[in-house]
Amino acid sequence: MCGILAVFGLPVGQALINRALVLRQSHRQRHRGPDESGVYENKDGTGFLAHERLVIIDTSELGK
Repeated sequence: MCGILAVFGLPVGQALINRALVLRQSHRQRHRGPDESGVYENKDGTGFLAHERLVIIDTSELGK
């Protein structure tokens, strides 16, 4: 099963949450999806999405 982390609604310039922290927290879920991971940060830094992906059905490049 995959792991998803979302942080939204941060004040612009929020110093407490950054890409490195989101990556560390997402990797704490690595056991949920050890095959792939990724992070999206919106342009003004007020929101992040991160995931850990477990490949089960389609392990080829087409499954991404």
